[in-house]
Amino acid sequence: LYETIETYGKLEDDWSKMNMWYPVFVPNGMSGEELVFYAKRAFRKFYFRPRIVWAYLKTIRKPGAIAKLAVGVYSMLRYQLLA
Repeated sequence: LYETIETYGKLEDDWSKMNMWYPVFVPNGMSGEELVFYAKRAFRKFYFRPRIVWAYLKTIRKPGAIAKLAVGVYSMLRYQLLA
């Protein structure tokens, strides 16, 4: 697969950049900016649904849970606004 990937798009060979926030593989006919745009939109559509927000709020039972949830919300908002 690694040897034939160039026929389907561009692969950035810097593995230190591989994470779930930035694309290292860009298919032919798309740009990296488009992939980031659609990924952000998908995250917003899923995680900001009232049912999902309510499910996360219901898990708060202890002060430590509030801190964990706050870190997650901060990370998501930072990704949505800055990246």
